[in-house]
Amino acid sequence: MYKKARTTICLLLVLLSVITVLPFEARATKTVPNTSVFKLTAFSKSMLVKWKKQKQATGYQLQYSTFSKFTSYKKITIRKNTTTSKLITSLTPDNNYYVRVRTYKKTNGKNEFSPWSEKKKVYIDELQLVGHRGFSSQYPENTTEAFNGAVSNDFNGIECDVWESENGDIMVHHDSTIRRMCGADKYIWKINSKNRVKYPIIHGSNIADYEEKPLIPTIEEVVNFAKENNCKLYIHIKADTAKGYKISKPGIKKIIKAVQSAGIKKNTVIFCRKQYLSYFKNNKLQTGIIPNGETRSQLNSNIKWCIKNNVKTLVIYDGGFDTFKNPDNGKSFINACHKSGIKVGLYTTKTKAQFNYLNKIGADFAMSDYKLN
Repeated sequence: MYKKARTTICLLLVLLSVITVLPFEARATKTVPNTSVFKLTAFSKSMLVKWKKQKQATGYQLQYSTFSKFTSYKKITIRKNTTTSKLITSLTPDNNYYVRVRTYKKTNGKNEFSPWSEKKKVYIDELQLVGHRGFSSQYPENTTEAFNGAVSNDFNGIECDVWESENGDIMVHHDSTIRRMCGADKYIWKINSKNRVKYPIIHGSNIADYEEKPLIPTIEEVVNFAKENNCKLYIHIKADTAKGYKISKPGIKKIIKAVQSAGIKKNTVIFCRKQYLSYFKNNKLQTGIIPNGETRSQLNSNIKWCIKNNVKTLVIYDGGFDTFKNPDNGKSFINACHKSGIKVGLYTTKTKAQFNYLNKIGADFAMSDYKLN
């Protein structure tokens, strides 16, 4: 009898010691107010996690993993309850990541944890190669042929330039005149979907290979191409204030309608100078700007402007690649953008070495005439 009682007591003591050292997951309590992940934003090799603020908590704990059941994971502790976002870097591209969050409350020197929130999933990409005017080093720029060439050669997306014709058509072309590509001394806003047949493209990369010369595309044709090929589309709204040209509100609405009708809002970024962005409010489209300046203080001012105006993409043009190589910029600038929920890339990338450097510092996209991936 005495031996049996002693055995029972020993078992109870062992069980109690096991409970005491159980990991945090087993010691969660419903008495601690919980929270939830409400937004995950994927970047190249990183993600921004945002969760709901819980005033009664001491802080938060995040778990992230490539395993949906968190059989292996990494953990981050946030020690201030006023902090509600975290940029997680050095992630492995081409993977799904799962994230969950919980609160903790310090009571009598001990931490008590809430249950874990529902997990959320996000796919992490590597640096995206975007065909600048399509695969324009091998095909006539801004043509269906150049866009198809980009997709066929494993570019991740395409970029095109748009102008508004006098009749309201939105035409895809880079220069303000068609002289360089079509050999005619006419402004692009004089060209439309009907009269373009009179001005075929007769110049450009490997144009001699085409018995039937390409035509200047419309925005509807390019948008439908992006939809059919499931590729990222960057639309650059052009301007020529020296010639008195600027796109109209109806012209902007036509671009918006084309993107919305094709159902590719999530896969499209429309970028331009700041003065046109007010036209895009309340359309839930992804927009971007070409920031003015290349110093860190100038770029920081642009980040603040983007936050204020809900702009999610910076397309670096001024200063080009040297902007990223500037010791004050580089990876710290990329992280500053990502912490603010902003994607950033270069327009344009000219060499494999530039592409590799952008990949190293975590840039999101590299526009290029060349196949660099």
